[in-house]
Amino acid sequence: MKTRFGGIVATTLVLLLFAGLGAAQQPTSAATGVNPGAIAQSQTSSPSADDSHVRIVRLSEITGEVEVDRGTGQDFETALLNLPIVEGCKLRTASGFAEVEFEDGSTLRLTPFTAVEFDRLRLLASGSTVSDINVQTGTVYVSMARTKGIESKLGFAQENVFLTPSSHVRLFRTGQWVSLAALHGKVTVEAPTGNTVLSGKTMNLHLVDPVEVSQNKNAEGPYDGWDQDTIEYHDKYAKDRAYGNTGNAYGIADMSYYGQFFSAGDCGLI
Repeated sequence: MKTRFGGIVATTLVLLLFAGLGAAQQPTSAATGVNPGAIAQSQTSSPSADDSHVRIVRLSEITGEVEVDRGTGQDFETALLNLPIVEGCKLRTASGFAEVEFEDGSTLRLTPFTAVEFDRLRLLASGSTVSDINVQTGTVYVSMARTKGIESKLGFAQENVFLTPSSHVRLFRTGQWVSLAALHGKVTVEAPTGNTVLSGKTMNLHLVDPVEVSQNKNAEGPYDGWDQDTIEYHDKYAKDRAYGNTGNAYGIADMSYYGQFFSAGDCGLI
């Protein structure tokens, strides 16, 4: 097990503490009946018959209780490390943590008691990727790769959040309450009432009619330390490595953690 997960114990108490941080971080009331949130990465055009479902998306880290429904009719099963994530998959955690890595090195991280659905994972004819991920409940972190030209969209109900390269956000959702924290970079929140640029702040939304919106300075969440440790892990093992400097960074952090690259003549780096 990688050292970046050492000492992390997910308990119900921690989850309750998260819910009890107060209005300074997110609302604590809960209700039901809200459309799931979604992440759509680099969605530059509508999917068509020419789109490919061949994507390189994997379950790059699991610890504790993590389950996946692969749409095979077997319902939820125990998740396995490096399991491919394909369109239609559902992923949920109990007292566990999970990370999903995309081709460009962008990552989606799930904290305990979080459930998401991968509604669309497609490669467009233009080369852009579409990743629609419904966040049903819990807390997720999204770290965008530094690659120029990458654009992501995080949406829930009638609102959309556009993420830029290197941006980093935390989304908390329970029932009709949503809290979006722009931890790094700028994000644009597009809503029926207008657009808002969010940077270094948290936007709280009560998804009623009309939607109630407020903002406050970012407050530390109970899983921010775990999230930061994971980011530092990727930075440490993907940077300054023989293969990591080629721009082909997918999975390089894990390879570098477990071993070293060497030149094998005509075969190149192994």
